[in-house]
Amino acid sequence: MSLEGDFHDLPDGRVRLDLSDGSFTILSGRDQDAHVLMQQTANGTVFSDFHGNNPGHAQLPDGSTGDYHYLADGRVELDMSDGSSTLLSGSGPDAHVLSQTTANGDVYTGFDAQGHPSHVVFH
Repeated sequence: MSLEGDFHDLPDGRVRLDLSDGSFTILSGRDQDAHVLMQQTANGTVFSDFHGNNPGHAQLPDGSTGDYHYLADGRVELDMSDGSSTLLSGSGPDAHVLSQTTANGDVYTGFDAQGHPSHVVFH
């Protein structure tokens, strides 16, 4: 199935792109320098506070939230409202999990292609 979408001009000048999978994106406008303001996935996760193409904040359907931090070496850290965090190799579609730290300090590393860790340090 291919993904399709429809653009809708909003009264305040912003543009909403509704996609066939149930997700949508709010853009700052239609001009060439328009940028992403907010995205909501089909499962209800909302990404906001964009810096270029990278979100600064996420709200998950369960109500938890997270803040993205883009590190100088290209890695990305996602700090969640429950005190847990995830370190990613980057921000693109090929990014993978490098480590996950639970709210109580347990650290999981060595993730394989299926997302399973090979090592854990309990605290």
